[in-house]
Amino acid sequence: MIARLEPDKRIPEKLRETYAHLAGNLMWTYGAFEELMFLFGTSENVHFLNEHFPAFFVRHLDLLINDIALSLSRMTDEKQSGSRKNPQENLTLARLLDLPDAQCQQLRTELKKRWAKIRDSAKRLRTYRHKRVAHSDLAYHLSPSTKVGAAISIGSMKKLLDEISDFLSTFEFFLPPL
Repeated sequence: MIARLEPDKRIPEKLRETYAHLAGNLMWTYGAFEELMFLFGTSENVHFLNEHFPAFFVRHLDLLINDIALSLSRMTDEKQSGSRKNPQENLTLARLLDLPDAQCQQLRTELKKRWAKIRDSAKRLRTYRHKRVAHSDLAYHLSPSTKVGAAISIGSMKKLLDEISDFLSTFEFFLPPL
């Protein structure tokens, strides 16, 4: 289940549902991240879990990381994917850049800067999603020296979560009054 927030009425109507779902998805992802930190954030917890329930919690760790990777990757996807003949419209942060009028120009400029930073932060995680989680890349799965997930850390996932949160907060906070 993905949460949905009730969007601010200042958000242009064509973007309200998009914002509501993205903000809800962010909250859900923060929840998964908090669960990850609660269970695996201290060496004492990891030692206890490994001692008493190793197989269950190794699987749960993998599921949490994959869920977070998928969620963050989805939010940072392009607005469209697939072939040019049959494009798929995606629910992504990039959709919020489609602000309707000139009075939002300053906000659009600020969001584009934040969007560029988010896209850069998401590159490695998106590669991980493509090669490990969403697809079974042959080289990744069969090579003992793969480096696909090596540069992804708890800190980098938290940084990306915070950047997305900042993007959504900026979007909502700086909208013109009704």
